[in-house]
Amino acid sequence: MDQKSISFVSLVACWVSGGYVIASGESIFRYGAFGGMVLASAILLAAVVLTTVSPHRKPEMPSSPAAIVFSAAAMSEPLILQAVAAGYVLSSFLGVSVLTALFWFIAIHMLYAWFLGQDSPQWLAIFKVALLFIMAIFMPIYIYLQKGLETVYHNLLHYKPSVLHLDQSGIFLFLLACSLALLGKMVQNHTSRSETVWAAICWATTIMAFSTMAVVAKAERLPQQYLEGSLLQVIKALSSLPIYLLFSLVLLLVLAIGYQQSLRMLVKSTGSLRVCQRTWQRGFLWILLLGWQGVLCFSFVRTNQNLLDIILWFGMILGPYSVMVMFRSNAWFFPLLGGLGALPVAYFFGNQVGVVFSSAVTCAFLGCFQLTEKWRNSKDCGKREDKSAQNISDTLLQ
Repeated sequence: MDQKSISFVSLVACWVSGGYVIASGESIFRYGAFGGMVLASAILLAAVVLTTVSPHRKPEMPSSPAAIVFSAAAMSEPLILQAVAAGYVLSSFLGVSVLTALFWFIAIHMLYAWFLGQDSPQWLAIFKVALLFIMAIFMPIYIYLQKGLETVYHNLLHYKPSVLHLDQSGIFLFLLACSLALLGKMVQNHTSRSETVWAAICWATTIMAFSTMAVVAKAERLPQQYLEGSLLQVIKALSSLPIYLLFSLVLLLVLAIGYQQSLRMLVKSTGSLRVCQRTWQRGFLWILLLGWQGVLCFSFVRTNQNLLDIILWFGMILGPYSVMVMFRSNAWFFPLLGGLGALPVAYFFGNQVGVVFSSAVTCAFLGCFQLTEKWRNSKDCGKREDKSAQNISDTLLQ
């Protein structure tokens, strides 16, 4: 396998995760049958913006406190998303509470990373992508063969007609907020334009495939304690026990591989900061980040935040990050200010409005900052030219 294909597979493995697969089902329960299509459209829209507007580079990572906090928050999104998703899957699979499953999932991975290292071989990324694509192809076909497309449509039409309604309120705000959040995720890891576009197409296709199974769960009116269990519930109800166990184990394996890869990237990126030169400093920072991750996971679960909510909450950081990259700026203070300022807005008006607000505020601040810098540079340039002309005039007079 050549280097180009390896980079493409790594890009797909970095973007496509089990957390987004489960979150695709939540979009159906919130925005009807077109929820998965909207989420896939947000992925494609973010890829188009990334390949046309954003430069193919990431900002330099300085050692300022604002940069450390901001980068840690941005890179923790896939880690926390997959940990919470694994907690819900383990809870449905083993019949334990979500917090108990989440604690053991994080604890096992912490011990694994501490004693066996944080390196992740390339073949694990390829294996994870292969498992996701196999499930995306096999499981929707299997589910619809068990129930029948006409039966699903009939049940939706008679029992859940709102799912088929085309005019869903708030769907355009959801599209904009998801596009900004996903753009910030893509900006952190991307390669050439062609590979970025094809990776986005693979990601969007996977989301569409898994979201169709949530349509069946909605049509069957299956009881569930939380939206994250919709995919497992429909497979458990419409398939045999071996198929259900196989799907659950494969999904847990995908989440575990993705969690380890995200953990490795987080520790590697934060360990490369100039503020952490010694071994004990990097170890302390790693433990601190993991503890902070555990607190966030506990907070999201206790406040009944779904995976889509987690994506949007992190979008208040990732959206401003993408704006900063498109402005070709390293002024980390403004995205951090925009993200913190969006928290009260999200509390009163919802996290979707918070994502848009944080990106808009960061865009305004960075625009004013760059205009001020250009005005100062032009003013300094004019002063230097006047001084040079004065020196030339004085020389001629002498």
